[in-house]
Amino acid sequence: MYCKAAWDVGKRRATAKIEMRMYVLEAMNGPLDGKRWEFDKNIIIGRDASAAAAALPVDHAVSRIHARIDVEGSRISIVDLGSSNGTILGGEPISSAANLDIGSPFIVGRTMLRVLRGGTAHSDNDSVH
Repeated sequence: MYCKAAWDVGKRRATAKIEMRMYVLEAMNGPLDGKRWEFDKNIIIGRDASAAAAALPVDHAVSRIHARIDVEGSRISIVDLGSSNGTILGGEPISSAANLDIGSPFIVGRTMLRVLRGGTAHSDNDSVH
């Protein structure tokens, strides 16, 4: 009885780890089109691979440390980190942290990106129309 109960608890813990929210940042154009970076809580976007987890070294309009995406609960936000060319969301430059919806495109430098839920390829719920 004790062994079965311990196994059940371990099984629930393993299941909880699998259900953990995971996100993917995806490039939508340019030479990095289709490139993906996985993240959990936040990710820095920039040109310098030593400073940014999502490095866009071929886009010279991207600053060394350009923008950051943060996840808090069910809220996803994006903030420009003082980049030279700004971060564009919904056709407008952002000046402070802005809400970011799953699948909504945004631009850093000349690269269009979007955030998807982890494991999502091109589902109808995440595509941009």
